[in-house]
Amino acid sequence: MADGLLRRLAVPLLLAALTLGAHAWELTGEFVYDDFPYIVENTAVQVTFHEQTPISIDLPGSVELVVKHTEPGLKGDSVSNVFKPATLETGAVVRVPLFIQNGEMIKCNTRTGEYISRA
Repeated sequence: MADGLLRRLAVPLLLAALTLGAHAWELTGEFVYDDFPYIVENTAVQVTFHEQTPISIDLPGSVELVVKHTEPGLKGDSVSNVFKPATLETGAVVRVPLFIQNGEMIKCNTRTGEYISRA
C-alpha cells in the first residue's frame, strides 16, 4: 500500500477513525468538516501525513450516494435544466434534475457539491 493511502474511513457522527498499517488516528469533526457531507463508510480517500500526523484528507473527485428525500417532479414537467433539492444519505443537500426520485443512487462532485449523473 502506498504511504498515505487510506482504504477505510468510518465516520460515526463527527469522528473519523483512520487506520494505516499498524498506526491508528482519530480525527475530530473539525478536521473533516468540509468533506463530511460526502464521506460514507468505506470511502477511499488520500491522506497526507507530516511526521506521522495526518494533516489533510483528499476525497475522490466524485462519490455515489443515495437520495434519501426529494419532492416528486411534476408529471409532464419536462423542461431541461430544472432542478430541485435532494437530501442525500449523508445529510448533504444537492440540486438534482426533476426526474430523480427517492432511493436512487446519484454521482456527486465532491469539490463543488453538484449533481453529475445517475450512478
